[in-house]
Order: sequence, then structure tokens, then C-alpha cells
Amino acid sequence: MLFFRNFEVIRERNLQSQIIVKINFMDTQNQSLISKHPNYKIMELSGQALLNELVTWSRLDLINWLSWNDKNGIYSDEDSLREFDNILSKEEATEIMIKQISESQ
Repeated sequence: MLFFRNFEVIRERNLQSQIIVKINFMDTQNQSLISKHPNYKIMELSGQALLNELVTWSRLDLINWLSWNDKNGIYSDEDSLREFDNILSKEEATEIMIKQISESQ
């Protein structure tokens, strides 16, 4: 009987270790995916480097990033026209994006 109890304890510890290893592996994979995704990479920049990068983005790229970063924001032309009767300019989108990135750092 003692053998079976010890076996169950060892088995339980092994399962817990496997679960922890799997969780750590998944977390590492997620971090790796996040660090490779362009929407996250832009958030590593600041100051002039950020501005230099954003100047190369199209207005639509900026709006797509803003919509991705702030699901409750009103950035698309359709939503902006409905809510504010105008659309977001590239300059406004750049300013908002810089502010959001700066606040997250």
C-alpha cells in the first residue's frame, strides 16, 4: 500500500511539473509572437525614432493600428463621419498614436 501512495504522490508531482513546463512554454511562445508582430514592435520606439517611422506609414496604416490598439476608439472613416462628421487626418492619427505609445511606456 505504501508503494502505491508514493507512486501517486510522485505521479501527481510529475503532472504538476509537466503543467508548469507547458504553461511556461506557452507564455514564452506568446511573448515571442508578440515581440515579432509589427503592432507591438512600433511600441518599442520613442521620440524621433518613432516619428521617423510613423512618417513612412500611410493614413490607413495609422488608422488600422489605432483601431487595433484602442478597440473602443473612433478612427475609421465610417465611424468618424457618423460621430464627428469628418475623418481623421494623417497628422491627427500620428499625434494620437504617439500619445498612446508614450502613455504605454
